[in-house]
Amino acid sequence: MELIERFELLKKNGRLSHLYLLNGEIIEDLEDTAFKIISVVYGRELPQGRTLNDEEMPINIRLIRPAGNVIKKEQIIELEKEYMSHAFIDTLPRIFVLSGIDKISVSAANSLLKFLEEPNNDIYGFLLTTNLDSVLPTIKSRSQILNIKTVIEEDLYQNLINLNFEEEKASIVANIFSNNKESGILVLNDVDFNYAFDIFKLIKNEFVNGKNDFVYLKYLHKISLNYKSYDYLLTMLFTYFNDIIFLKKGINVKLYTYFEEYKGIINQKIKNIVKYNECITNNCNLIASSANIDLLFTAFLIQLGEI
Repeated sequence: MELIERFELLKKNGRLSHLYLLNGEIIEDLEDTAFKIISVVYGRELPQGRTLNDEEMPINIRLIRPAGNVIKKEQIIELEKEYMSHAFIDTLPRIFVLSGIDKISVSAANSLLKFLEEPNNDIYGFLLTTNLDSVLPTIKSRSQILNIKTVIEEDLYQNLINLNFEEEKASIVANIFSNNKESGILVLNDVDFNYAFDIFKLIKNEFVNGKNDFVYLKYLHKISLNYKSYDYLLTMLFTYFNDIIFLKKGINVKLYTYFEEYKGIINQKIKNIVKYNECITNNCNLIASSANIDLLFTAFLIQLGEI
């Protein structure tokens, strides 16, 4: 699992953050993922998060779930009291998990924020949510946000790799264009998708190399797109540039196969990357009404080059 390998590397290099916000679709899956990560931080194998109750909780780890439908102030205060006591093993990190952080009360959130202000190198927090938009901005701003892939996405990616498809293409299809193996294979065998992927790499590499002569690429490689391939291309480009913005904000990226590449260009002007995606969005809206995709594509490349 790429995410776990990433945390193993972070721990090895001493670069773990002290507060992570995990965003996903199913809270039980997030709890399982959190405890897989915690196994790395804690230094020993732990059971699945969803199976644990208070009596089974490993020492130095606390899991707080909403009481009813809300995380209450009393639960946060109790957590603080325990962390101030001596009921922990000093040689192990102290770790807390707040499952359903979007359901925290205002008073509990204030207590949590005050608690987070106290520096402690041995404390790590994991906040879990299935509704990132409902998490308080003050909490999000203090956290490193990780958008967790669903099990379906991870399984699909691995299934496509096992069928000997290229990693880059498999990652793009599993994270953008498909949610099952059958349709994923259809996309990967689609002539329009493969042609669009080749053009995507040309434009991406031009950007990575600090160049912007995108129109020249069109004539050099005699690029000719139809409606379907152009739609594929715009979607891939939008996701790629959006990932750079995500990484800059500390949010987990969608196309992890480009993670190292993103790190090399993250200091590019974010304003320019935002403009790239605004340009892409405008073109997506124009595809359906355009009578000439070639002219639309040429105008798009000119706009990108002028940013």
